[in-house]
Amino acid sequence: MIIKTKDDFQHPAGQIQLLDGRVLDCYPSEGPKCEVDNELRLDTTGTYLVVGRTKTPIKVIDDQEEEKEKEELERLFLDNAFVLLANRERILSDSRMFLCPLPFCRNGLAYTGTSGFQRPTLGIYIEFWLACDQATFVDDNDEKWLLHHIAGSPLSGMNLCRFVNEHGEERTVQVSSFKDVWPTFMKINTRYDKAKSESDAYTLRQVLCILENEGSN
Repeated sequence: MIIKTKDDFQHPAGQIQLLDGRVLDCYPSEGPKCEVDNELRLDTTGTYLVVGRTKTPIKVIDDQEEEKEKEELERLFLDNAFVLLANRERILSDSRMFLCPLPFCRNGLAYTGTSGFQRPTLGIYIEFWLACDQATFVDDNDEKWLLHHIAGSPLSGMNLCRFVNEHGEERTVQVSSFKDVWPTFMKINTRYDKAKSESDAYTLRQVLCILENEGSN
């Protein structure tokens, strides 16, 4: 069985075309940005040979302030995940909101690590939540949960993914049909790699500020 994980869709020049067909104008980045490399390859660090760590180990962070900032952004994202999803039409109408980077996301698979998951954005998460049935579920108390962290084995299907509810509370869940989860995310994520490398984007704080000023959250 061949699982397609890279979307080679060609966007119109200076624009991105979303999964639902709408086309958004992009804005050239004012400063230099790193090229996104999401080529799927084996992890050579040995970090991703097991499944189930609550925090995916990464390279040692020299800049503790940078790590602290990522943790604060992650908390901001989790606390507002349902607000962001509720405002999906606004976010999916502006490329700067769609391309808002989420640098704290550390999705990863056994054997291939973070390849294919690099540099996800707010719009990518929203499209993933809408496109993948396993990315949301309602528990026995009629409470809805959103998948925000993917971790598992692409071979055995064993996984321990993280979900968040509207209160910002998290829980670890073993997702059924894991083979339908990670390829869906990767395909959406790689679809916008060129735009991530070249186009301007709001920060998460800017997005939430705009939504608040517009009375949308």
